[in-house]
Amino acid sequence: MFKGADQKEIDEVVFVEVKSGKAKLNEHEKNLKETIEAGRVRWEEYRIPEELTKKGDIEEKVRGISEDSKRKG
Repeated sequence: MFKGADQKEIDEVVFVEVKSGKAKLNEHEKNLKETIEAGRVRWEEYRIPEELTKKGDIEEKVRGISEDSKRKG
């Protein structure tokens, strides 16, 4: 949840774990909660290399995978 997103000024990012009844956090969820509360959170941005994003490349690759599947199936 992004507090302030409606006003286009995000003040806070909130991770929400939804539980019902008497459900409790499992070990993985507890670890995530502790990591966030300890402030061990960061932002990373990854840019896909331009040569991999040229128009048509993805369509061609998907088409090739689809055709291979049909031949094998």
